[in-house]
Amino acid sequence: MANLSIRNLDPHLKHQLRVRAALHDRSMEAEAREILRQALGNPRVSSVSSTAPDRQPTVSPAGSNLTDVHPA
Repeated sequence: MANLSIRNLDPHLKHQLRVRAALHDRSMEAEAREILRQALGNPRVSSVSSTAPDRQPTVSPAGSNLTDVHPA
C-alpha cells in the first residue's frame, strides 16, 4: 500500500482534521483516507468525440464538468 506525507499543513487544518477524526471515532490517518475516498472515489470521465481517436479523455474530479482532452 502507498504512503503519503503532507508537508506544510496549516495548523488550523490539522486541528480540524483531529476534531473531525474524533467525532467519527477514527485516527487522523483514517479520517484523511475517508476524506480522500469521498472526494476522489467517483471520478467522471468526459466524453470524447469519435473524430479524435488519438486523444484520451480528461478525468475530472467529482462534481466538475471538464471537457478538455489531452494527447495520449
